[in-house]
Amino acid sequence: MSILNDTIFQEEIVSVKSYIKSEIKKSIIVNASVEATHIFVIAFDKVDNKLTSIIYKERSTPIGGYAYDAKFGKYYVECYDYMDLGTIPISFSIKIDKINKWQCRIPVPEGIIKKYLDDRQASELEIFKKENKDRRLEFMQLAGCY
Repeated sequence: MSILNDTIFQEEIVSVKSYIKSEIKKSIIVNASVEATHIFVIAFDKVDNKLTSIIYKERSTPIGGYAYDAKFGKYYVECYDYMDLGTIPISFSIKIDKINKWQCRIPVPEGIIKKYLDDRQASELEIFKKENKDRRLEFMQLAGCY
């Protein structure tokens, strides 16, 4: 009897998950804003990474799992190398329809970051890519730079 109940319960959970996923997708609203997003390019090596401190004293919201040391104004990232690209003039947030005050910053997709880079930033990014051609690159994003 217990195995049958567990099976029925599992099926109900799967059904509820599907319904919830559908409802959330229908309710999400993505908003673009002209608030700046500060972009760092982080290079990760398969073997040769080290704990690196990135000095950034402006108040901002890190998008991702980066540790911030407020006393010294530094982010700590275990990486091979990094480059400060500066800011791009766009950021994104999500909210759920009919939940008035809740809103959360979300990362800017890579294609949009590249679209909003100015000529200098694009050139510096290409040089950094060539210098780190065998490494995985990611964008570290700091939103709401104020």
